[in-house]
Amino acid sequence: MNTISEQMQAISINDQLNIPILLHQLQTGDVADIYSEDDRGRTLLMNVCRVRHDDTMRVVRHLISRHALLDYQDFDGKTAIHYAAEFNTPELLNYLLTVPADFMNRDGERILEDNYGCTPVFYASAENIVALLNDWRVDNNGMTPLLYKIKQGDMASIGIIVNERPEEIAKVAPCGYNALHAAVAMKNYSLLAALIYAVPAGDVKVKNRNGMTVMDMAISGQDQEAVKILWESWAFNERDIDNWIGIAASCGQETWREILDTMKRNRRFSIKHYV
Repeated sequence: MNTISEQMQAISINDQLNIPILLHQLQTGDVADIYSEDDRGRTLLMNVCRVRHDDTMRVVRHLISRHALLDYQDFDGKTAIHYAAEFNTPELLNYLLTVPADFMNRDGERILEDNYGCTPVFYASAENIVALLNDWRVDNNGMTPLLYKIKQGDMASIGIIVNERPEEIAKVAPCGYNALHAAVAMKNYSLLAALIYAVPAGDVKVKNRNGMTVMDMAISGQDQEAVKILWESWAFNERDIDNWIGIAASCGQETWREILDTMKRNRRFSIKHYV
């Protein structure tokens, strides 16, 4: 099995390309069928990006020099960058990000979604996430890389993003919420606790698009664990408690309304005395 076409036909069977043979073929001029697709609509460039090998970068450079299309999408809407972000090395991914391609939005940002609305960030391994932070700050759904990884529960990538861009934690994304809201929504309590202590105290009070802080969300959802975590870190005052009493009442959370009302009357604000 030596020709590129034969290798592409075999991908659906063993999901593997022979990179050394492919490199030899490209070097000797056998490039007639570099635009072949497998049964999933993946081009040769896409499939090469799925294989880690010492010669993968050389093969990719050969293909790009022969005008392989970086922005071509397979049947799932993925491109070579989607696959490189998921399977390959930061070196290869960084190279691909320097190649001109026609997937810019009107603001000049790289917005490249597959058929499921996912940019390469969604698939990126932890080692590749940093390379994508500048190019994909937000997708067409208003999701940031940090929110993507919170949704996935990818703690390794979350840690990298937070270390690189701590300001992203409290920033409300175009989708209408920030990382703290997302952690409460996902009921990821260990992440919530870690994020709280990584931001200034005032940032815990940032409101989402619906005008709710993370504590507002926790109380309205009767999320006792989230409330406990937030309470320990909250620089609150009686006005906050009045607001939370109103939220609890409007959401029919009588238990929380009574607890908060009792706290206010007794001026005893340690939640441990009540739950």
